[in-house]
Amino acid sequence: MVVSVNYRHTPEFPHPTQIHDAWDSFVWLSSHISEHGGDRDNVVVGGVSAGGGLAAAVALQNLEARSSKLLEHATSGISIKGLVLCSPWLIHPEANPLNSKTLSSFEQNQDAPILPWNQFSRYAALLGPEAKTDPYFNVGITATDKLIGFPKTSFLIAGQDLLRDEGFYFAEKLKHNGCVR
Repeated sequence: MVVSVNYRHTPEFPHPTQIHDAWDSFVWLSSHISEHGGDRDNVVVGGVSAGGGLAAAVALQNLEARSSKLLEHATSGISIKGLVLCSPWLIHPEANPLNSKTLSSFEQNQDAPILPWNQFSRYAALLGPEAKTDPYFNVGITATDKLIGFPKTSFLIAGQDLLRDEGFYFAEKLKHNGCVR
């Protein structure tokens, strides 16, 4: 079973609406998975670009909920077995520790064919200032110790993508915890 989730977009719906939509969808799925023929013990979450960031945010929220037991009732105890992140947007460009490097993907791929820098920076600006410090928008810079227990994650990273380096950066963090496939 595949559930494809859409979310409300900026600028019509400001940040963090998208993160709430992704989480609310996961909570809904956790309550209805069995009646739709899904297997609650084999949940894999994934996404592409901004959707990859939202998938990672859901995984982090689920990990925190299961660790604290505060929201366990909301997700009926479902844990995410795996995560698939395709060219994920995991760090706001103004919070990104990698964008100052001379040979970064931001520098090398400014004219990327799918998402050039001028479009990407416009999207980032539409999010508003809160996104720069939102831990669920910036999953890629989550402290390594807070990622213990994160689901096994597969990455698809494109070499000529602006988001390449943050994908590699986050993959290395997860690899440290044994969470990369």
